[in-house]
Amino acid sequence: MTVAADLGIADLLREGPRTSDELAVATGTHAPALYRLLRALASIGIFSEGAGRRFALNPTGQYLCRDHPVSVDPATRMFGADYEWRAWGELAYSVRTGGNAAAHALGAP
Repeated sequence: MTVAADLGIADLLREGPRTSDELAVATGTHAPALYRLLRALASIGIFSEGAGRRFALNPTGQYLCRDHPVSVDPATRMFGADYEWRAWGELAYSVRTGGNAAAHALGAP
């Protein structure tokens, strides 16, 4: 979801269904890779896939639109950010030593 949020896919689909190729052009992405991402998100109900690789925004996916009144776009992008993943990847360090996992992962003093 983070990648879809970063690319603004939900905002593009709010205007109406689009093919994965159209979305790839609009986002400057690799069409086959974007298609795989869209299918994965369709499998969990964010988007829906119709004939001809045409994707539409589902009700759940509307929360990824940046101007939705209760948009989850900012939180999705923050929690999927590289620094979050690296910090959580050092949780074992924190549990073993009592040290700060984020500082250890990100090189902070």
